[in-house]
Amino acid sequence: MGKRAINLLRKGMDPAMKPNFTGNTGLSAGTGFSDAALFKSWTEQNGTVTKTTVLIDLTGIRSTAANDVIGNDGAANANIGQYTTATMGTLFAVHMSCIETPAGGDPDINLAFADEATLAEDAALSSGTNSGTLLNNGDLAAEKEYWAVTGFPSADQYFYLVAGAATDADYTAGVIKIEFYGTTV
Repeated sequence: MGKRAINLLRKGMDPAMKPNFTGNTGLSAGTGFSDAALFKSWTEQNGTVTKTTVLIDLTGIRSTAANDVIGNDGAANANIGQYTTATMGTLFAVHMSCIETPAGGDPDINLAFADEATLAEDAALSSGTNSGTLLNNGDLAAEKEYWAVTGFPSADQYFYLVAGAATDADYTAGVIKIEFYGTTV
């Protein structure tokens, strides 16, 4: 056994397992989320686990009222992507971390879902069909992390960022990373 394999085994990794980084094939945000300063998503495959990552700079989008969708000012299709098992596997965990504290807009940002792709910024999450909140975080702050291991959406639903409180303003700062963990066969 080679030195690399021994080091990987010490770290709990199988040296025969080779990660497959498939490029920027993660989630695609709706047209109502295009004003975000940065939206990047990609998937990684490691054995039967698929990790889909979304990196968002909130600068340029806005929040309005509690439990309302965050996105471009008044624009429809403010989703951050669709949950498909073909891309993401069957979800078993979601991890959201705050890299830069949100400013301007509401710092209380929740991750939610609904059947429709068409919910607009400032629309109540409850106006969506089969809507729910996956992560109810409270105010985000740099270096804070949040996990969900239950309450996942059904396949083909859409993810949304939703304000937790009423702050009617544009974001001037704030970076979040969301990692979705799924199993594939």
